[in-house]
Amino acid sequence: MKHRLPKRHYLVNHRYQLGQSLIIILSHSVVALCVAIAVSWYYLFLFDQRMFCDHNGSFFFYVLVAVATVLCGVLVWSIRHSHHVAGMFLKIDLLLKDAARGKYPQQPILFRQSDHFRWLSASLNPVLKRMRDSDQHLRNVCDKLDPIVGHIANNDHNLQWLAKDLRKLQQEINRYLDTSDEDKNTPEA
Repeated sequence: MKHRLPKRHYLVNHRYQLGQSLIIILSHSVVALCVAIAVSWYYLFLFDQRMFCDHNGSFFFYVLVAVATVLCGVLVWSIRHSHHVAGMFLKIDLLLKDAARGKYPQQPILFRQSDHFRWLSASLNPVLKRMRDSDQHLRNVCDKLDPIVGHIANNDHNLQWLAKDLRKLQQEINRYLDTSDEDKNTPEA
């Protein structure tokens, strides 16, 4: 069985990437138009049509093909280059959505060496670690409250108000934890 490389999607954020590519293509088109005007001016006025002979009538076709080739190359470069920004932010978006559901990455976040904002991983890793620790701390508090509430409710009738307040506190903590568990089961839009 052959080892297949995963299919890479270069267009991860169409609006951003194609918009950036369009701006670059338009700016290169303006430069190409200026070059064409300059060549025409030199041809008509400076060289007095001596530069081109009848056998070189396809010169403008070659120029057009060269400009189209450069524009296609610029388009491909722009999409690949913008992927280093859009792809990284897509990964951050997915990580933050998972973290909001209570699902945290096991290893520290690392971005590709070619990603432009890879330094953000140094800021995101402590935030996700703190969120994971906070969730675990709340779970531990809830687990510790459970036997206390049970003991007070069963043994001491004078402290029923304390058991009631502790039960409310426990329910609030469980409600917080349950919303993150419920979000894990809801499908993404």
